Amino acid sequence: MKEFFQKCWKTLAMIPVVVTMIGGIAVLPSYVATPADLKSLETRVMDKIELDRDLQKLNNVNENLYRVKAQRRQYPKDKEIQEDYESLVKEKTKLQRAIEKR
Repeated sequence: MKEFFQKCWKTLAMIPVVVTMIGGIAVLPSYVATPADLKSLETRVMDKIELDRDLQKLNNVNENLYRVKAQRRQYPKDKEIQEDYESLVKEKTKLQRAIEKR
């Protein structure tokens, strides 16, 4: 038995190395992104960017709506202010629907 280990120790030492390498090669495809994975990631990123953009627009519309409401109180008969108010309300509703769809 001692002679067997003396003659084959290199081979026995290589067995765990080879098994580890085969395991690493078998697992490698799970770490590599496929085109479908990249497309999915791109879609999610673009959706997130669009959502952030719509939220920023909604914040801007809300700020403008607040200012127009204040102007309406000061000048209740001004038609331009009333038109601005109505268009901002429509824009706010449109943005809220777009955000809710996501």
